[in-house]
Amino acid sequence: MLLSELVTNVKGQTDVLLIGMADGDSYSRLSVFNPIHCRNKAFSGLFNAYHENPLVRKGGIFIVANPFEPKFSLLNHPSYHALYNDVLPAGERSD
Repeated sequence: MLLSELVTNVKGQTDVLLIGMADGDSYSRLSVFNPIHCRNKAFSGLFNAYHENPLVRKGGIFIVANPFEPKFSLLNHPSYHALYNDVLPAGERSD
């Protein structure tokens, strides 16, 4: 029964894949589900959840919908706050 709720058979690949993701995981269960967790879970847990061929064709678009807020636990993951707010935006600047 559970397998039929978690697995959907599809044929071929798509240009665009929109997938929903739960707001939390075991890694952040004693903390908050932050943007770094969201990105890592999306690419490792969702995008790679296929057999034989990826669902999205090469050059396609993978969209993950998640209601997270950009919150961070400075106690549990202090470096994630700095990475998200200081390091990543610095890469977008054109000084």
